[in-house]
Amino acid sequence: PEETDSFLFAYHPRAAAAAADRSRGDARRRERAADVFAFETMPQIDFAPTLSLLLGVPIPFGNLGSVPRRLWEVAHARELSDEEIHAEARLDARYSGALRVTAAQVRRYLARYASQAGNPFGAADWAALEDLYETAASSGASADGERETAERFSRYLRRAAHLARAR
Repeated sequence: PEETDSFLFAYHPRAAAAAADRSRGDARRRERAADVFAFETMPQIDFAPTLSLLLGVPIPFGNLGSVPRRLWEVAHARELSDEEIHAEARLDARYSGALRVTAAQVRRYLARYASQAGNPFGAADWAALEDLYETAASSGASADGERETAERFSRYLRRAAHLARAR
């Protein structure tokens, strides 16, 4: 437990205020904003890519993790000023970019692993994984497109980690 259970408390008043501002409106938005104030667990494999990207250093090659959106928002909360109308769109674009970099690294790692281990994933799983990556990589760059792109890369990263753990 000392090696696998850790505690990280991340809070920034602007991130909390931005979440509260997003809660104004429909009930679904209020529910999503309420989630910001709830505790969340983060898989240990997500720690390395998150910390690497926040510090501006390369992601470890053998990593299969992702970057949690909530932690990314807290780390970049200083950009969420009230005067900046495009701050949230810029944050979405930067988060999408972080997931793009993470997914590309995971893809390189899995490709090397598959080539050296004789592709233990199976042709159908590998093709589906590649299709997820290509779909995400070809996503648009509008504000809604950035959110969708981030979700597509998240799907790819979840599937890649699942396949790697299964082998």
